[in-house]
Amino acid sequence: MTLFPFSAVLFDCDGVLVDSEPITNRVLAEMLGELGWHITTEESMNTFTGKAVKDEAALIESKTGFAITAEWLKAFRAIRRLEDPRKEWKFNPDDLAKRKEWKEYMEVYEDAFTHCTTDEAPWYVIPADQKWYRNLAIARVVVATLKDMDPQWPTLPKEKKDAVKK
Repeated sequence: MTLFPFSAVLFDCDGVLVDSEPITNRVLAEMLGELGWHITTEESMNTFTGKAVKDEAALIESKTGFAITAEWLKAFRAIRRLEDPRKEWKFNPDDLAKRKEWKEYMEVYEDAFTHCTTDEAPWYVIPADQKWYRNLAIARVVVATLKDMDPQWPTLPKEKKDAVKK
């Protein structure tokens, strides 16, 4: 018997209900243009949609001669947030100073995940850098959970079956 009246809870942790790819690719096209690779937003979408910019660093460097750094990626993310009215609220100038404490934040996150997961309510950390891999990892967790739960179709009580036959 579990502590809760349910067997599983699924969270959509990024909470995105709208497609932010057009905004992301417009900002990326502008930033790449500043580096010398002049592409349209549409070309950026065709090249980068569904991919992490950091994973395309070699392509960007081959087209611009500029090596993508962690600092450049931070600037890209900050500008992207400011350009998207739905994400603008996420930007806080204090975040720039807090980035210096990233290692400590990650240690606290790790402690939280370690101490909050239980046999009755396990937590899963799913990498989200690549959408296809994220979806595959989530699907594997869901399938394994459903197999363990062994859900069954509800059965119709005999008296209701008999009433149908009349």
